[in-house]
Amino acid sequence: MSDKPISIYLSYAAEDKALAGELRALLEPSAKRGGFTIRSEASVPPGGAPKREIPQMIAGADLILCLLSAAYFNDERTSELELAEIERRGKAAGAKVVVTPIYLRPMAALDLAWPWADELKGLPSTKKEVTRSTPREEVWQEIATEIFATIRKLRGGGDAAAAPKKEVAPSPVAADSAGDSPDDAPATNPAVPEKGGEQESRRTGAWSKKGVSEAPGREAVSGKVSKEQHKRLTEALLDAFSDYDDLRMMLEHGLGVRLARIVSDKGLEKVVFEIIEWANKQDRIPELLVAARQANPWNIKLLAFTEDIGAGPQLDVGAGAVRARGPGFGNLEKINRQRNGFLDPEPFMRELARREGQVCLIEYPNGEALGTGFLVGPDRVLTNAHVVDAFLSEGDAADEVVLRFDHRVLRDGRTVGDGTVHRLSPEKWLLARSPEDKLDYALLQLQGRAGDDELGANKDVAPRGFIKPATRKLTVGTPLLILQHPGGQPLRLAIDTEGVVGLSPDGNLVWYATNTLPGSSGSPCFDPKFQLVALHHGAATSTTGDQNEGIPILQILADLKAKGIPL
Repeated sequence: MSDKPISIYLSYAAEDKALAGELRALLEPSAKRGGFTIRSEASVPPGGAPKREIPQMIAGADLILCLLSAAYFNDERTSELELAEIERRGKAAGAKVVVTPIYLRPMAALDLAWPWADELKGLPSTKKEVTRSTPREEVWQEIATEIFATIRKLRGGGDAAAAPKKEVAPSPVAADSAGDSPDDAPATNPAVPEKGGEQESRRTGAWSKKGVSEAPGREAVSGKVSKEQHKRLTEALLDAFSDYDDLRMMLEHGLGVRLARIVSDKGLEKVVFEIIEWANKQDRIPELLVAARQANPWNIKLLAFTEDIGAGPQLDVGAGAVRARGPGFGNLEKINRQRNGFLDPEPFMRELARREGQVCLIEYPNGEALGTGFLVGPDRVLTNAHVVDAFLSEGDAADEVVLRFDHRVLRDGRTVGDGTVHRLSPEKWLLARSPEDKLDYALLQLQGRAGDDELGANKDVAPRGFIKPATRKLTVGTPLLILQHPGGQPLRLAIDTEGVVGLSPDGNLVWYATNTLPGSSGSPCFDPKFQLVALHHGAATSTTGDQNEGIPILQILADLKAKGIPL
């Protein structure tokens, strides 16, 4: 297998740039560790020569994704330049390239516009266009999973050339079958390093050569768990993955297995139980633990379980893991706080960059800083009720309110950006509210769709987007990060690696040590993976002393659902 990254070329019409950004946002987080790059017409530098450079990028691509719509065949660049080069490359004798059509938006007579498309395997498999699929996030996930499967095959040196439908892009079913059929060879999991190219059958339970390092004097970890361990692992996974989609992505990205092939029931406890049952039968418990720990390295229950079964030091949860090298070597370094795992800087910075564009400073009156808010939909902002009450009490002066996004210190470290101004809807701007003495939240309707704003000079950058609430429960000791405008300052990030210090008995409040100031009210509180877990509310004195206080996002979601306004 070559060490050269797989090159992906993304071909789309100018009109479909935002939709291409949605797909790119799903693929890019895995690009570095997955060994691939993504290029498109936007990769041509300012002043470059697209007619020369685009064909060069297509000629060097291993995988070409064509986002099909009527606009694709009306766009001069895609229809006259890119499409011709793609066909020439794909139909050349001995071509080693995968060409995958993606059905983006409805169009008539695709077979006439591009007859070759009918010979290729398109996505999604149903051929139902992405924009007509509900929810859209699910069909994008299906498409991304198929693309990852193709990348794995290309990385493994398999023949994924684009010609007949069944040879163009391998389906997840083919990638999964290695773990499901006793007659198949084991599927390669890129997250678990091989030693010397050797693989051992999962059915033997001998894991010293795959997923577990060979610690001197210790036995290899079994591929199965006992009945009692099954129960404890179920509890650990439920604690680490309180959302169905998080579980699905952990399996697909970490083990190369589609969750639907294991269980169709969406009841979370049932799903977790069946995942462990499946892993037990396949002798893949160590791989499951590797994938789970990689997806959630901060979870104390997962860490405790792997340590208790004797797998903690042996599980190689990263390609660069350092193994013990002789007596006493492991004592030179120490994990001082079990919850504080290690983070990969690049994904952390990428998520931070996304989130900082989704938080706004709320100003009233005359540009005076009032509080902080954040997007929870393309045109919806969540903040505190007590922030909103400041202008509600003055005869509904909503037309004077400014929501200023992108108000932050720029890359030079000195200049403060003016930001992007949005306003409240002139009609019904207050969608839902819970008073300060209860859940203290307000859901606001914007006049425009701030989430669709195009950011940066690079026109291939994904839109601003919005923050999707997490469904995980908070526990004491969870690290807590808050993006905020303290005192009306440019955007700031406060971090406490053991932030959560307590929860109220009714679950309506969470207390934490993470720093804030006046003006931080209404800020989003995140876990280390930038999952939204709480709405900051203010300072408070509780049973654990003086600290800050917020509202768990699960409580707000439940209240909105009861009011018929689900996020």
